[in-house]
Amino acid sequence: MNLSILMTLSLFLILTQTNQVSLEKQAIADTQRTFASALDTELPDISFADWHEKVVGRKTGVLWQLSECGEQVETTVSGTGDARACVEVNTVLPDGRKVILMIAVGTFKKGLTGPPAFRFGVIQQKDQLRPIQRLRDLQNLLSAPGELAKRPSVVLPELNLPSVMSAANNVLLPVAAPGHGEEFGGLTEIEEPPPEPPPNRPQSSPPSLNQPQSIQQVVDEVLEGNAITRVEPIYPPTARMMRAFGMVRVQVTISETGSVIDAKAISGHQALRPAAVAAASKWVFKPTTVNGEPIKVQGVLTFNFRSSP
Repeated sequence: MNLSILMTLSLFLILTQTNQVSLEKQAIADTQRTFASALDTELPDISFADWHEKVVGRKTGVLWQLSECGEQVETTVSGTGDARACVEVNTVLPDGRKVILMIAVGTFKKGLTGPPAFRFGVIQQKDQLRPIQRLRDLQNLLSAPGELAKRPSVVLPELNLPSVMSAANNVLLPVAAPGHGEEFGGLTEIEEPPPEPPPNRPQSSPPSLNQPQSIQQVVDEVLEGNAITRVEPIYPPTARMMRAFGMVRVQVTISETGSVIDAKAISGHQALRPAAVAAASKWVFKPTTVNGEPIKVQGVLTFNFRSSP
């Protein structure tokens, strides 16, 4: 490669990285000093950084960084587009929960455009996700799991019931009389079980011939081998922002014609499950037959969401 071209390319990369770092610093600084009331009219007139610290506490790990909001602003003919830029505020609480807030600040090509605006947020606890629709709701959502523990315990009223002990028929049993502490003896008879109904009385209705048969289970490898149409899941932008990845297993029920009539996720990250279920519902399989008759089958499809989709 020509030396001048190489130097020009290196200079371009350096300038691009410098502009990226400068954009990130400016975007984070503008977001931190923006009034919280500008992001949500119900919040006080203090900087967003101060309000955020008051809500999550000082003993938390907070990371401010510039990232994609998960959507394209515009797409050119060549397929490239300008992605919307967001200041991502990642917080790890002492109890292990994570809070992610996305503040839109502009685009990566046009830079900062307009004042910062709250985009969306989530609270992650293990594999459970709770969306944050408004910033004003954050404090209540964070305190919700502890509200039940703060409530006073319910005291049940004492009932003067006799204590019951099991024994054979016609045996002396010490039973505490209601409202008295002394014991007394007596014969306690246990009733015999009711007699069986006469033989001519129907015990139960005979099983119906039209009752549905149990669904045949299919091994995962065989199920995927019978697939005619395969659909790959779309990586959700929210899950990508949360760095969610890994395996998602979806249990599918397939009709006699080979179409998926039911799909539900049985394992995997909560942020990835809807995308996996949506993809599994579109699969088509070869009909499974037993003795020449098509039957319903059930199996599990596994989708792998990689960390860098």
